[in-house]
Amino acid sequence: MDKQGILLILEGADCSGKTTLANNIISFFGKDNCDYMHSTYFTGMDVLSHHRQILTRAMHSLNNNDIVIIDRHWISECVYGSEYRKGCSYAPNELQYMKKIAEVNGQYILCIPNREVQLSRHKERKEKDGEMFSDISGVIDRYDALWNGKKLDNNPQNQVDLLTQAGGVSFRDNWHLYDWQEHGDILPEYINSIIRGIKYE
Repeated sequence: MDKQGILLILEGADCSGKTTLANNIISFFGKDNCDYMHSTYFTGMDVLSHHRQILTRAMHSLNNNDIVIIDRHWISECVYGSEYRKGCSYAPNELQYMKKIAEVNGQYILCIPNREVQLSRHKERKEKDGEMFSDISGVIDRYDALWNGKKLDNNPQNQVDLLTQAGGVSFRDNWHLYDWQEHGDILPEYINSIIRGIKYE
């Protein structure tokens, strides 16, 4: 692997396998070669400032690590904000993050497993440990629409809406689909293809 750092943005609904994927990447490439950061959310927080700090740290970390992983960022704010609140709390400022990530050839990985499996896992975790949201079916649908493209019934409100309405991101070179059931056993090949700038088929 080249010494130039690569930025990976992991996205997806709750229980889609993002954190497990991040842990597997770190385990495979070594903790000393990776930096992991997780964007969280709580009611009343300044999401714009939090995401700015996360991305600033990630950009700096690219100088010292082979792989820098952000678990959730601007896409989550667009998706969850649209589903549960009045929309992305800082639209249209998410465009600045999209541009900065593109400047360093950041790679997005959308974690989208089987819908029923994901809903079942979320239900189990909600009953066992508690979850912020009782129903994530709408969020799952939004991530699926982002990948596959969908004609929206309303006007686009943020960059996720725009990408969705423009045909989705499946054809974009720096966007990748990850299904832990399909790709879990071939993780090294999958991640190495992304690092080389090749979409895994």
